[in-house]
Amino acid sequence: MDKGDNIITMGEGYTPLVQSQRLAQKLGLRRLYMKDETQNPTGSFVDRGISVDISKFSKRYRHFICATLGDTGASLSAYAARAGVKSTIYVPEQIDTGKLYQMLLCGSDVKIVRDYEHALMHAESHKDVRIFRENSPYYLEGIKTIAFEILEQLGWEPPDFILAPMGTGGLVTAIWKGILELETIGIIEDTPSIIGVQVKGIDTIVREFYGYNKNGPLEPSGILARDLNVANPILSKHAIKAIKESGGTAVSIQNDKIPRYIRLLSTLEGIIADPAGVIPIVALEELVASYTVLPSESIVAIITGSGLKAPEILYNIVPMTDLLERIVGVSDIARVRRIGDTKFLIMRILSEKPMHGYELRKQLQKKYGLSLTTATIYQHLHELTTYGLISKLTKKVKGRVRHYYFVTEAGSRLLNIHKQKD
Repeated sequence: MDKGDNIITMGEGYTPLVQSQRLAQKLGLRRLYMKDETQNPTGSFVDRGISVDISKFSKRYRHFICATLGDTGASLSAYAARAGVKSTIYVPEQIDTGKLYQMLLCGSDVKIVRDYEHALMHAESHKDVRIFRENSPYYLEGIKTIAFEILEQLGWEPPDFILAPMGTGGLVTAIWKGILELETIGIIEDTPSIIGVQVKGIDTIVREFYGYNKNGPLEPSGILARDLNVANPILSKHAIKAIKESGGTAVSIQNDKIPRYIRLLSTLEGIIADPAGVIPIVALEELVASYTVLPSESIVAIITGSGLKAPEILYNIVPMTDLLERIVGVSDIARVRRIGDTKFLIMRILSEKPMHGYELRKQLQKKYGLSLTTATIYQHLHELTTYGLISKLTKKVKGRVRHYYFVTEAGSRLLNIHKQKD
């Protein structure tokens, strides 16, 4: 490692180990702790490893390249900006928008390609740059500090289990390395069992762990935990070795359970996790039911990333009624929920400029091919006015009174939400 004056840091690490009360009770556990990695600078555990890798190589290389599914690219872009070096990030088309924005805001040259395999291929084609890979020993040295912190925060009394998500297998590998080092130097005597968690459909490591369907087809379509969608995990053998040596196991969870547990973790513990970060909590349901984990045993679940980086996921978790009532500020929620496509088209047109009923009727026909009677138009306008989503301004034009309708602030908010969900 270089001298201290080249340490590129933004205060990563030393994240809280939160003891669960309400969630633990709901799951039937007495000692559940959550290592809250969402509080790292870019909202993910990978900051620990990226800090070490950038610190090591930013004097030798002035350009860093990586392929990413999300968090790694968001972190690399931020630390590259901190170090004053260039970064180019290759991302697949399916990527959480919050993580993409992080990369762009930090000044990375972001290249969008078809999928992760193509991202890796493009990244590897570069010469005379630092190509970051998630099996970098410097990266893994940074990640293993999670193990050090967990043990220190527990007073050097190892938990019975540590649960962690698996994508490339790097997190599980690094945690076990850190634990073995503490055991070797005599700081701890016992070691926890490691449980690696994946999502069904992208669970290559779990399949290899049990030796079944090793070459069977994966089904990544619709998977919410995009950061874990790795068909060929670069550290799968190391992860499996770590799990087996620790006396642990590997499990796959159902994709459709993720939204419920994101909401549950937020509601009961105040931690907003992304889909990849919440899957250790999802796994606990099955582990407790199968008696793999007993109520009396101590468990640490690593919450790897923040849900605030995946806003499109949150939009689909929070009920529309909550959005309308809390964000839009409309009181007649039951009626507003029945707003149909025609009313949204009317609001879109009125958001461009105020119009009277006749002009609105012509615009609906011109833009959307929608032919409505004047009476129907004014019925829609009356209902939208009642909901508080539009309002009207009365003017005299050439001696005649005309009513011009426009979208209110509440209506604009609703339109924005509707666009996000389209």
